[in-house]
Amino acid sequence: MLDDPRGQTESQWLDVLDYLAARFEAATSSKLHVGRYWCDDAPGDQSASITARIRSRSPLPGVESDYWEAALCYTGSNKGGYASIYAFPFLRESPVTRRGRLADGLPNDEVDEFRLWQFDDNEFTDRGWCYPDGNGEWSWMHKPGDEYRQNLDVQTAADCYEFESPIIVRVKRRPGVDFLGLGNAAARFSLVHVNRGREQTNLVPWNTRPPRPNSKDVVTAKIPPEQTDSIELNLRNFRIRGSWIPGQYHVALRIQGGHDSDGWTYWSEISSPFRLIIE
Repeated sequence: MLDDPRGQTESQWLDVLDYLAARFEAATSSKLHVGRYWCDDAPGDQSASITARIRSRSPLPGVESDYWEAALCYTGSNKGGYASIYAFPFLRESPVTRRGRLADGLPNDEVDEFRLWQFDDNEFTDRGWCYPDGNGEWSWMHKPGDEYRQNLDVQTAADCYEFESPIIVRVKRRPGVDFLGLGNAAARFSLVHVNRGREQTNLVPWNTRPPRPNSKDVVTAKIPPEQTDSIELNLRNFRIRGSWIPGQYHVALRIQGGHDSDGWTYWSEISSPFRLIIE
């Protein structure tokens, strides 16, 4: 971990995120996915931080569950830093608290607690159930995806693409996602996962973590000066295992950028999964 995280490069921050994700995987014996993240590391600030959304299709230790989503948070200054994870378990697509599964008709049917994990001596430790800072803080959590949130939608340009023709898609933002925050910089896109047919194997296994700015698996797209709600991409510019051969595909994308209108130094959003056909 960083002795003083202030003034780090984007790659250094992503190294921190990778390390914490790997340590939590070890603590929970699970394979997790890193979703959206945002980093606050402005020059002159007394502290710096990175926050990410993570999830796993595995039980959360200590809780009867089959899936979980969480907020991973790291904050530090010249005096050192600390990391915590606020985990929300689910069972059969319903949130779970210490009282049980909310969908089973509990008197108070909202998420009013979470599982706290704290990082100490290079490992995460389960601190048990904890209450939020205020009433209703997590009341909007009703189903899987509410915490993990995939804020981009992708529209395909055709119902079916011919083999070796361009695979044009349009990445559309949802409210609260500001492409213009990149200023004159180029947005960086990468593939989060690609499945072909009924296969569950990810055809971009090298992208299990957010790629670095100089990665060969990143495609840049210039942000137009006028306000825009979408960006056009050709998926053939991305390499996948076995290439884009005929078949039915299940795909998700990531966008990365920096210095947005909310003041984040670095940030990333991911898309909801979308389908396309190549003949």
